[in-house]
Amino acid sequence: MVKLLVILLLSVGQLHAASLSLLPEKSQIMQGRSLTVNMLYVGPTSPDDLNVKRWQDQVFIKKGEREEQRLMDGRVEVKQRLTLYPKRSGLLTMGPLALGGAKSKRFDLRVMSALVNQVDITPRWSALPNQLWQGESIESCVQMPLSEQRSRVKVELPQIVGISVVETQNRNLQSEGQPIEERCWRFSSQQPGNYLLELPPIIQRGRGRWTFYLPAQTIEILPLPSYLPNSISVGKPDIQVQSGNNGWTISIQGIGGQAAEPQWGIRGALAKATNISADQILDSDGQIYVPYKRWSIGQRYTAKLPYFNTVTGRLDSIDVQLNAPWNIPTIAIVLLSIAAIALLIKSTLIGVGLIRRRERLKTLKQLITSATSADQLRSVVLASGLASSDEGAPYKTLQHWVDAQGDQEAISLANILNQLTFSHSVEEPLEEIKRTLINRLTF
Repeated sequence: MVKLLVILLLSVGQLHAASLSLLPEKSQIMQGRSLTVNMLYVGPTSPDDLNVKRWQDQVFIKKGEREEQRLMDGRVEVKQRLTLYPKRSGLLTMGPLALGGAKSKRFDLRVMSALVNQVDITPRWSALPNQLWQGESIESCVQMPLSEQRSRVKVELPQIVGISVVETQNRNLQSEGQPIEERCWRFSSQQPGNYLLELPPIIQRGRGRWTFYLPAQTIEILPLPSYLPNSISVGKPDIQVQSGNNGWTISIQGIGGQAAEPQWGIRGALAKATNISADQILDSDGQIYVPYKRWSIGQRYTAKLPYFNTVTGRLDSIDVQLNAPWNIPTIAIVLLSIAAIALLIKSTLIGVGLIRRRERLKTLKQLITSATSADQLRSVVLASGLASSDEGAPYKTLQHWVDAQGDQEAISLANILNQLTFSHSVEEPLEEIKRTLINRLTF
């Protein structure tokens, strides 16, 4: 009797035990194609929704409509169709899932590359950095090889909570004759934290329809140091300077060539470099206008524009060159022209005077050299007053010549010349006197 009771209890337990099966229709599939997995649950009560989070790193899952019915023995049967899109190629092991107290068996799924016309059309998403600073932007691109030239690709703008996404590129490329479409986006966040970035499905239509889901990427947004203002430029900015008729127009280019709003500290740095009042420096439509000074003569100004260096994690600056034009008022040009003409005339007169003096000195040297007596040499010395200036006159006596020279050597030379002139001694030192006089002549 006891044995029979135990058997009856075991039978009732098996009758009310829950079971879960997940059966794939195929064991292998191409990436870009879908796979149907049939779920069957039988249990004593209606279960919650199937939790497929364990599979989401490897596949994208679309759940079909859930069908539920009560069996004749009182148990509940639940059926649901799951559509799987592999996120990568290779061997995927789909681990067991749990539902209503039951647990499924795991199964393996072999995913092959999406080869069409001997071309792997699987999209390639460039890797993102692990970390970014708050407010920093990064451009990321996905390249989509086409199975043929007429194939078309569709991909929506990614929508990611907490992340700003802007499309920057949409172009057609060629690689070894293979057509490729490229889409690029700029990702940025103003709030620190950890984010999961997923692209929307990429659909290619050509010889068939292919739908690709790519693996998600994670990124950590680091908070900026507390001492920095909110409007600081994060990352080295690309500064473009254009010189106009009345001033410089300065724009800050973001990733993808899009203009960014003027950032903290830039107007002050420009005012300091150019010595122009900050009130005269204007912000308009994402650009900064700096007027020229009223007077300028082609100066070059160097402005140090601040930014947060994402490599060093510190405040840094970038040098921007501002080349000023020649900007001189008309009255100043007239006055400078008059001064230049006067200076030219004066320089010409001085030059002519120097040339004439050089010629007179040359003649005087020749006369000194050709003198054959002390009397002739004395006459040449007295006549040297004519060579001292354009309006010079000969010296009346050697004493006048000595007074004009003002040195002891001149006194000695005058005494020797007087002795030789008014005496009958032999004029042996005459050649030495001529050399001394020639050496005294300066241009």
